[in-house]
Amino acid sequence: MDVKPIPPFPYSGNLTACHSLAMLSAYFKSDHVPDLALFEALTTVPFGMVSLEGDPNRLLNVWYDPDIGLDRACTALGLLFDVRWWPNDAPADDALACLRRWVAEGPVVIGPLNMDGLTYLFERQLYRMCDHYLVIWGVDLEGWWVSDSERSVSEVLREVVLIDAWRGDRIPEGRGAFVMRRLGQDQVPTLTPQALQRVLSWTQDNLLSAENTLRGGSKAYHAINCDLKLEWTSSFRCALSYAFPTRMQRVRHQMRLLHELLDQEVVSGLAAKHILLLMQEEAEQLALAIETVQTGGAPNMDRLCVLRSESSARWCALEVTDERRF
Repeated sequence: MDVKPIPPFPYSGNLTACHSLAMLSAYFKSDHVPDLALFEALTTVPFGMVSLEGDPNRLLNVWYDPDIGLDRACTALGLLFDVRWWPNDAPADDALACLRRWVAEGPVVIGPLNMDGLTYLFERQLYRMCDHYLVIWGVDLEGWWVSDSERSVSEVLREVVLIDAWRGDRIPEGRGAFVMRRLGQDQVPTLTPQALQRVLSWTQDNLLSAENTLRGGSKAYHAINCDLKLEWTSSFRCALSYAFPTRMQRVRHQMRLLHELLDQEVVSGLAAKHILLLMQEEAEQLALAIETVQTGGAPNMDRLCVLRSESSARWCALEVTDERRF
């Protein structure tokens, strides 16, 4: 089949939101969505965290699976979408046949993937147990044409490589094997106050669920404090050098949603502004923690525990303004 030209990357960059980057690059023009941070916030993935013991890639992991979070963002924006997946032990034949049909009509986002299965990555074994998302643009005799928005690269993957990565059997994320999704054509996203109320409710559910989980919510910071006392090695420092900047990004995404809630008068100003101050300090404390790790020191997480606990509690207490209730 003829391969459609892979377009420029309207959304790309070294940001830990590969699921959102893939969706935006595949289906959105740059003026359709105000910014990546807002779309990522609408997935609700930045809301809620958990520290998975013994997993260096998930010291400050998200509570809500990005695979399901993309459904939430599309629903909030009023977009029609299709999602398919197969049982974990299913053969690849049906999934590949479906992918061929879909990609003949337009781009397809696949993932979560086994990131260590992507052969174009340098030292790809370092990404063992990491998830990732790609956009499929076409297929020909050379293989499957994909783009990786997080790295602003386009590649051709042999089918055997695609199957190994796409099965997603070496990662905890995903609702099954061979997850694929697409948006209906010629849709313009809209974000209404009513949709934002629903997103607010979802984020509150995330935060409450995370706080009620062992090593979840504010306890994730405390768990790292305890782990630091048991293990302060170069590998642990390396893991924190990824976890802290990623967490800071997600705090910024939370703030972006809060600004949108204020702009559309979904929540009242005074309560929201107090939360913004707490989140701003959390981001500043994370910046200090990053600097401490980079200079070889062990950060203290006590203040971060307090800030996260208070901001989550205040966020969960946010109420919709009378003018916006429906």
